[in-house]
Amino acid sequence: MAWRSGYRRDLVLFGAHIPFALAVLGGVIIAASILGALFEPILRSGCLAPGLALKGQLWRLVTWGLFATHPISLIFACLVLYWFGKGLASAWGPWRLIFFHLGLSAASGAITSLVSLVWPALTWTAYASPWPALSAMIIVWAELHPMRQILLYFVLPMRGRTLVYVTVGITLLYAIFEGWSFYLPEFFAQGIVLAYMGGFRRFWLRARLASLNRRASHLRAVERNDRPRWLH
Repeated sequence: MAWRSGYRRDLVLFGAHIPFALAVLGGVIIAASILGALFEPILRSGCLAPGLALKGQLWRLVTWGLFATHPISLIFACLVLYWFGKGLASAWGPWRLIFFHLGLSAASGAITSLVSLVWPALTWTAYASPWPALSAMIIVWAELHPMRQILLYFVLPMRGRTLVYVTVGITLLYAIFEGWSFYLPEFFAQGIVLAYMGGFRRFWLRARLASLNRRASHLRAVERNDRPRWLH
Protein backbone atom coordinates (compact mmCIF):
# COMPACT_ATOMS: atom_id res chain seq x y z
CA MET A 1 0.00 0.00 0.00
CA ALA A 2 1.42 3.39 -0.91
CA TRP A 3 0.26 7.00 -0.74
CA ARG A 4 0.65 9.46 -3.55
CA SER A 5 1.49 12.98 -2.50
CA GLY A 6 -1.39 15.26 -1.61
CA TYR A 7 -4.89 14.63 -0.32
CA ARG A 8 -6.29 15.12 -3.82
CA ARG A 9 -4.28 12.18 -5.15
CA ASP A 10 -5.08 8.49 -5.23
CA LEU A 11 -4.42 5.79 -2.69
CA VAL A 12 -2.77 2.78 -4.32
CA LEU A 13 -3.99 -0.34 -2.55
CA PHE A 14 -2.88 -3.75 -3.86
CA GLY A 15 -2.37 -2.19 -7.28
CA ALA A 16 -5.79 -0.53 -7.38
CA HIS A 17 -6.00 3.27 -7.58
CA ILE A 18 -8.63 4.66 -5.20
CA PRO A 19 -9.40 8.39 -4.87
CA PHE A 20 -8.24 9.63 -1.48
CA ALA A 21 -11.69 10.93 -0.43
CA LEU A 22 -13.29 7.63 -1.42
CA ALA A 23 -10.69 5.75 0.63
CA VAL A 24 -11.50 8.01 3.59
CA LEU A 25 -15.22 7.25 3.30
CA GLY A 26 -14.58 3.52 2.99
CA GLY A 27 -12.17 3.61 5.92
CA VAL A 28 -14.68 5.43 8.11
CA ILE A 29 -17.40 2.89 7.25
CA ILE A 30 -15.04 -0.03 8.02
CA ALA A 31 -13.87 1.52 11.31
CA ALA A 32 -17.39 2.49 12.44
CA SER A 33 -18.76 -0.94 11.57
CA ILE A 34 -16.03 -2.80 13.44
CA LEU A 35 -16.25 -0.52 16.48
CA GLY A 36 -20.04 -0.84 16.47
CA ALA A 37 -19.73 -4.63 16.41
CA LEU A 38 -17.18 -4.66 19.24
CA PHE A 39 -18.78 -1.98 21.40
CA GLU A 40 -22.57 -1.97 21.29
CA PRO A 41 -22.93 1.47 22.96
CA ILE A 42 -21.18 3.03 19.95
CA LEU A 43 -23.70 1.47 17.59
CA ARG A 44 -26.62 2.42 19.84
CA SER A 45 -25.47 6.03 20.01
CA GLY A 46 -24.91 6.27 16.25
CA CYS A 47 -27.88 4.43 14.76
CA LEU A 48 -31.00 6.21 13.53
CA ALA A 49 -33.88 6.08 15.98
CA PRO A 50 -36.60 8.40 14.60
CA GLY A 51 -37.99 9.12 18.05
CA LEU A 52 -34.58 10.26 19.34
CA ALA A 53 -33.77 12.22 16.18
CA LEU A 54 -37.02 14.15 16.55
CA LYS A 55 -36.06 14.93 20.14
CA GLY A 56 -32.90 16.70 18.99
CA GLN A 57 -30.27 13.99 18.53
CA LEU A 58 -29.66 15.16 14.97
CA TRP A 59 -26.23 13.55 14.57
CA ARG A 60 -28.03 10.24 14.14
CA LEU A 61 -29.34 11.43 10.77
CA VAL A 62 -25.77 11.22 9.45
CA THR A 63 -23.96 8.61 11.54
CA TRP A 64 -26.43 5.79 10.92
CA GLY A 65 -25.25 5.58 7.31
CA LEU A 66 -21.72 4.66 8.42
CA PHE A 67 -22.51 1.37 10.19
CA ALA A 68 -22.73 -2.01 8.47
CA THR A 69 -24.09 -4.59 10.90
CA HIS A 70 -23.09 -7.74 9.00
CA PRO A 71 -19.69 -8.73 7.54
CA ILE A 72 -21.13 -9.56 4.12
CA SER A 73 -22.90 -6.20 4.06
CA LEU A 74 -19.61 -4.48 4.92
CA ILE A 75 -17.65 -6.34 2.25
CA PHE A 76 -20.15 -5.54 -0.48
CA ALA A 77 -20.39 -1.94 0.70
CA CYS A 78 -16.66 -1.56 0.13
CA LEU A 79 -16.92 -3.24 -3.27
CA VAL A 80 -19.78 -0.96 -4.35
CA LEU A 81 -17.78 2.06 -3.23
CA TYR A 82 -14.89 0.93 -5.39
CA TRP A 83 -16.90 -0.22 -8.44
CA PHE A 84 -19.37 2.64 -8.68
CA GLY A 85 -17.99 5.29 -6.37
CA LYS A 86 -14.75 5.50 -8.32
CA GLY A 87 -16.63 6.37 -11.51
CA LEU A 88 -18.75 8.98 -9.76
CA ALA A 89 -15.68 10.43 -8.07
CA SER A 90 -14.14 10.93 -11.51
CA ALA A 91 -17.30 12.60 -12.83
CA TRP A 92 -18.16 14.71 -9.77
CA GLY A 93 -14.96 15.05 -7.82
CA PRO A 94 -14.24 12.72 -4.88
CA TRP A 95 -15.28 15.10 -2.08
CA ARG A 96 -18.66 15.72 -3.63
CA LEU A 97 -19.19 11.97 -3.43
CA ILE A 98 -18.69 12.07 0.34
CA PHE A 99 -21.19 14.91 0.66
CA PHE A 100 -23.59 12.88 -1.50
CA HIS A 101 -23.34 9.87 0.83
CA LEU A 102 -23.70 11.87 4.03
CA GLY A 103 -26.37 14.18 2.64
CA LEU A 104 -28.49 11.38 1.25
CA SER A 105 -28.23 9.46 4.52
CA ALA A 106 -29.38 12.60 6.33
CA ALA A 107 -32.23 13.27 3.89
CA SER A 108 -33.61 9.71 3.92
CA GLY A 109 -33.18 9.56 7.70
CA ALA A 110 -35.03 12.84 8.14
CA ILE A 111 -37.93 11.70 5.94
CA THR A 112 -38.13 8.41 7.87
CA SER A 113 -38.21 10.34 11.15
CA LEU A 114 -41.02 12.55 9.89
CA VAL A 115 -42.98 9.53 8.66
CA SER A 116 -42.71 8.06 12.17
CA LEU A 117 -45.07 10.84 13.31
CA VAL A 118 -47.87 9.13 11.41
CA TRP A 119 -46.47 5.57 11.63
CA PRO A 120 -45.74 5.12 15.36
CA ALA A 121 -44.14 1.69 14.87
CA LEU A 122 -41.13 3.44 13.31
CA THR A 123 -40.49 5.66 16.31
CA TRP A 124 -38.12 3.28 18.12
CA THR A 125 -36.97 1.20 15.15
CA ALA A 126 -33.17 1.28 14.95
CA TYR A 127 -31.61 1.84 11.52
CA ALA A 128 -27.92 1.39 10.78
CA SER A 129 -26.77 0.77 7.23
CA PRO A 130 -24.74 2.44 4.46
CA TRP A 131 -26.93 0.77 1.84
CA PRO A 132 -29.59 3.47 1.33
CA ALA A 133 -26.89 5.86 0.14
CA LEU A 134 -24.97 3.11 -1.69
CA SER A 135 -28.00 1.80 -3.59
CA ALA A 136 -28.79 5.38 -4.58
CA MET A 137 -25.17 5.71 -5.74
CA ILE A 138 -25.64 2.67 -7.98
CA ILE A 139 -28.76 4.25 -9.49
CA VAL A 140 -26.96 7.53 -10.17
CA TRP A 141 -24.08 5.69 -11.84
CA ALA A 142 -26.53 3.66 -13.94
CA GLU A 143 -28.41 6.79 -15.02
CA LEU A 144 -25.14 8.46 -16.03
CA HIS A 145 -23.98 5.36 -17.96
CA PRO A 146 -27.20 3.78 -19.31
CA MET A 147 -25.46 1.81 -22.06
CA ARG A 148 -22.37 0.69 -20.18
CA GLN A 149 -22.32 -3.04 -19.49
CA ILE A 150 -21.25 -4.63 -16.21
CA LEU A 151 -21.23 -8.16 -14.83
CA LEU A 152 -23.68 -8.31 -11.92
CA TYR A 153 -22.21 -10.58 -9.22
CA PHE A 154 -19.45 -11.30 -11.77
CA VAL A 155 -21.91 -13.43 -13.77
CA LEU A 156 -24.90 -11.60 -15.30
CA PRO A 157 -24.15 -9.10 -18.08
CA MET A 158 -26.29 -6.02 -17.56
CA ARG A 159 -26.49 -2.50 -18.93
CA GLY A 160 -26.79 0.55 -16.74
CA ARG A 161 -30.44 1.20 -17.53
CA THR A 162 -31.39 -2.33 -16.46
CA LEU A 163 -29.32 -1.96 -13.31
CA VAL A 164 -31.70 0.74 -12.07
CA TYR A 165 -34.66 -1.66 -12.16
CA VAL A 166 -32.62 -4.47 -10.62
CA THR A 167 -31.46 -2.27 -7.73
CA VAL A 168 -34.98 -1.14 -6.90
CA GLY A 169 -36.28 -4.69 -7.40
CA ILE A 170 -33.75 -6.22 -4.99
CA THR A 171 -34.72 -3.66 -2.34
CA LEU A 172 -38.38 -4.48 -2.91
CA LEU A 173 -37.65 -8.20 -2.56
CA TYR A 174 -35.83 -7.69 0.73
CA ALA A 175 -38.69 -5.51 2.00
CA ILE A 176 -41.24 -8.21 1.18
CA PHE A 177 -39.33 -10.88 3.12
CA GLU A 178 -37.93 -8.81 6.01
CA GLY A 179 -40.50 -6.07 6.52
CA TRP A 180 -41.33 -2.79 4.81
CA SER A 181 -40.47 -0.63 7.79
CA PHE A 182 -36.82 -1.72 7.75
CA TYR A 183 -36.33 -0.62 4.15
CA LEU A 184 -38.18 2.69 4.15
CA PRO A 185 -34.96 4.77 4.29
CA GLU A 186 -33.59 2.88 1.29
CA PHE A 187 -36.77 3.48 -0.71
CA PHE A 188 -36.65 7.16 0.23
CA ALA A 189 -32.99 7.47 -0.81
CA GLN A 190 -33.67 5.76 -4.13
CA GLY A 191 -36.76 7.90 -4.68
CA ILE A 192 -34.78 11.09 -4.09
CA VAL A 193 -32.14 10.28 -6.70
CA LEU A 194 -34.68 8.95 -9.21
CA ALA A 195 -36.68 12.17 -8.84
CA TYR A 196 -33.53 14.25 -9.22
CA MET A 197 -32.08 12.30 -12.15
CA GLY A 198 -35.41 11.88 -13.93
CA GLY A 199 -38.25 14.13 -12.90
CA PHE A 200 -36.29 17.22 -11.91
CA ARG A 201 -34.11 17.02 -14.99
CA ARG A 202 -37.10 16.66 -17.30
CA PHE A 203 -38.82 19.55 -15.52
CA TRP A 204 -35.73 21.71 -16.00
CA LEU A 205 -35.47 20.75 -19.66
CA ARG A 206 -39.14 21.56 -20.24
CA ALA A 207 -38.73 24.91 -18.50
CA ARG A 208 -35.63 25.63 -20.56
CA LEU A 209 -37.41 24.68 -23.79
CA ALA A 210 -40.38 26.90 -22.89
CA SER A 211 -37.99 29.78 -22.26
CA LEU A 212 -36.32 29.27 -25.63
CA ASN A 213 -39.72 29.11 -27.33
CA ARG A 214 -40.73 32.41 -25.72
CA ARG A 215 -37.56 34.02 -26.99
CA ALA A 216 -38.12 32.60 -30.44
CA SER A 217 -41.66 34.02 -30.54
CA HIS A 218 -40.18 37.55 -30.64
CA LEU A 219 -38.34 36.77 -33.87
CA ARG A 220 -39.91 37.59 -37.22
CA ALA A 221 -39.28 35.52 -40.30
CA VAL A 222 -37.86 37.49 -43.24
CA GLU A 223 -39.88 36.96 -46.38
CA ARG A 224 -38.20 36.52 -49.74
CA ASN A 225 -39.47 39.84 -51.13
CA ASP A 226 -38.06 41.78 -48.14
CA ARG A 227 -35.07 43.55 -49.66
CA PRO A 228 -32.41 44.46 -47.11
CA ARG A 229 -31.96 48.22 -46.85
CA TRP A 230 -28.21 48.06 -47.45
CA LEU A 231 -28.69 46.54 -50.90
CA HIS A 232 -29.07 48.86 -53.95
